[in-house]
Amino acid sequence: MNDINRRLQGLDADKRELLKLLLREERPLGRNRIADGDGGPPADAAVASGKPISAHDFIPVLARELAGERDRELLIYVHVPFCSYKCAFCDWVADIPGGQLTGGPGLRERYVEAVCKQIRYLGPQLIDLGYVPKFIYWGGGTPTRLEADGHARIVDALRTSFDLTAVQEHTMEASPETLTPEKLQMLKSLGVMRLSMGVQSFNPDELRRAGRGHSPEQAMAAVDMIRQAGIEQFNIDLIAALPEQTLESLEYSLKTAAELQPTHITVYIFRPTTTTAMAKQIHRGFRSAADVDHVGRSYRLVKKTLEAAGYEEYTMGYFARSREYRCRGEEYYFNLRGDWIGFGSGAVSILGHHRLRNFHVNLHRYMDDPLLFESCRDLRDHKPECAMYALRQAMLTEAGIRYDNFQRFFGHPFSEVRKDPPIQRMIDYYESCGAEFRETDCSFFITPESRSRTYIAAWHGRQATVLDLDEADAAPGQAWSGRKLSSRAPADRSDSAERP
Repeated sequence: MNDINRRLQGLDADKRELLKLLLREERPLGRNRIADGDGGPPADAAVASGKPISAHDFIPVLARELAGERDRELLIYVHVPFCSYKCAFCDWVADIPGGQLTGGPGLRERYVEAVCKQIRYLGPQLIDLGYVPKFIYWGGGTPTRLEADGHARIVDALRTSFDLTAVQEHTMEASPETLTPEKLQMLKSLGVMRLSMGVQSFNPDELRRAGRGHSPEQAMAAVDMIRQAGIEQFNIDLIAALPEQTLESLEYSLKTAAELQPTHITVYIFRPTTTTAMAKQIHRGFRSAADVDHVGRSYRLVKKTLEAAGYEEYTMGYFARSREYRCRGEEYYFNLRGDWIGFGSGAVSILGHHRLRNFHVNLHRYMDDPLLFESCRDLRDHKPECAMYALRQAMLTEAGIRYDNFQRFFGHPFSEVRKDPPIQRMIDYYESCGAEFRETDCSFFITPESRSRTYIAAWHGRQATVLDLDEADAAPGQAWSGRKLSSRAPADRSDSAERP
C-alpha cells in the first residue's frame, strides 16, 4: 500500500482521485468502513447518511446483514395515495397537493405500473433472502379509489413475485363512496380477507364539517355490500372528540356502528395536527377544539359503550368482537414482531435493521423510478430515536416494549438506551401525565389502568408543561409514526403514512 501511495503522488490531481475511487471500489463492503472514515462505496455511504439509494445497491447490503437467516416473517404494505376528496381532519395526506390526491385514471394507471415494477423487482429478492410474507395491508389514501383492474394487477404482481401461501391476513382500507358490489366481488376473488372502512361518524353534520364525501346512509349500504360479497371480517373507523362533537352525538355513532355488528371497531381520538384544515380552522377561531376533560369523557364513553356491546379493547382504541377478529397485521406492527416491505409512494420499509422510505410528496419522482428509495437509515445508528418510537407504541398496547422484539427489530437491547437522558425525560414526562410503568424480565409497559389517561394527558392537555414534545419526539414522529398516534401500517405522511 505504501508503494501505491508513492506512485499516486506522481499523478496529476484528477488521475489521483480517480485511482483512489477505483481502489476503494475493490475493497470489501461493510458497515465498519463508514466508522473507519473510509466513506465506502455508494450503497454503504447512502445507508450511513440517509441519502437516496437504489434497490439494486441496497439488496447486497441487506444480504450481508442477514447472512443466511431463513424464515423471517414479513408484512407487505401497499400504499395508495389517492382519495375522492381531501378531508379536513386528515394528517395522512395533508401535504399532498389536491390535484395529485384526487388524480384521474391516467395518473392512477401510471402509479399502478410503478408499484408493480417495484414489487416485481424486490419480491423475488426478499424471498431469496428468506422472507416469508404473513400479512398484507393496503393503506392510503384510499386503496379502493383504484379501479378493480388496478387491484388485480397489483395482486398479480404480488402473487408472481412472492410466495403468499403463508399469508394469514389480507386487509384493505376503504371509504364507503368508493365501494360497489362489483368491486367488492373482485376484491374477494383476489384474496382480500378483511376490509377497514373509514366512516368517522354517523352524524351528517359532523361528516360535512370533517370534509367527508359520503353520507351515513352510504356507509350503512356499504356494510350490506361487504356482507353480500362474502367478506366476513370488516372494521369501522370512527373519530372521537371532533371539534364541536357532543357526547350524545358520539354515543349515537358508537351505537349505530355496533348495531351493524362489524367484527372490529376502531375509534381514533382526534388530534388537531397543525397541517390539517381543521387545525387551521381551530387556530383561526372558526372551530373550537375539545379540552382535555372532554377528550377524557369521550374516551370513557367509547370504552363503556363498545364493551357493553360485546367488543373487547386490545390496543387503545382498537375493539374486536373476539380475539380471532383482532387485526393481526396491526398487532404485528405495534409489537415490533418483524420486518415489513412498503410498496408505493411514501411507503416505509423496515428490512434487517434498515429503515427505507419511498419518495412521498413528489408522486412523479416515485413513478419515474420506483426502485430508488428516497432515504435509508441504519436503525443501529439512531438508538434514542428508536427507543422513543418504541415508547410511543408502548403507550398504546398491552405488551408494551418486549425486550426480545426490541432487540431483534432495532439491533440492540433496550437496556442499552434505557438510562439515556432523552429516554429518561420521555419516561418522566409520561409519568407526569399519569403513567404507571411496570418492568419484568421480558418487558417494560404502562399499566392498563393508567394507559388511557397517559395518552390523553400527553397529547391533549400538557404537552408544553413538562417537556417540549415537538423537540423530543419530532425525529421519531417524522421517522416512525403512523396514523395519529395509533399508527397503522408503514408510509410517510408528515405525522402520517407510516403504516405497516
